[in-house]
Amino acid sequence: MPYVIGESVHIPTSKLGRGDEYPFSMTSATIREISDRSVKVDLRDGSISNEVPLSVVRKKLGILIIEIGDYKTEETLLTPLKKSILQFARLLLSDDYIMNYTIRTASELKYIWGDKHALISHLILVGHGDANSLLFGEDTIVKADELIQLLSTEQHVGEAKQIISL
Repeated sequence: MPYVIGESVHIPTSKLGRGDEYPFSMTSATIREISDRSVKVDLRDGSISNEVPLSVVRKKLGILIIEIGDYKTEETLLTPLKKSILQFARLLLSDDYIMNYTIRTASELKYIWGDKHALISHLILVGHGDANSLLFGEDTIVKADELIQLLSTEQHVGEAKQIISL
């Protein structure tokens, strides 16, 4: 995906060489120079960074954590796992880039995804299932092909999503 000068992007602070000056592992910066495989961005002090590889530059960055509850184990297993992931995500990004929900039905997933998918780069699902399906609520099994349909949208939002299922 091509970048342009003046565009705001997200970069690991470790690539800027000044990690101690930034409160999170990822930071937003403005592109000032572009080459074939790297960019240079504005730093907080007004100077320009060293070259940052394009492989670590992202136009969009956001995490959506969804706990798929089941009443039996959500309080003792799923919710603590979701909270753990949320706390780790807060080390990487500010709360402005993190959303989390607890749902129990596939229709809730479809609604939230339709509303939030354009804002995020990473989807983390916390629930029960196996290699071929996810369990919603107590007894609703959603197979992989049905999940793909739930996550399908008519809009194209640029960068592909990273989907993590726990």
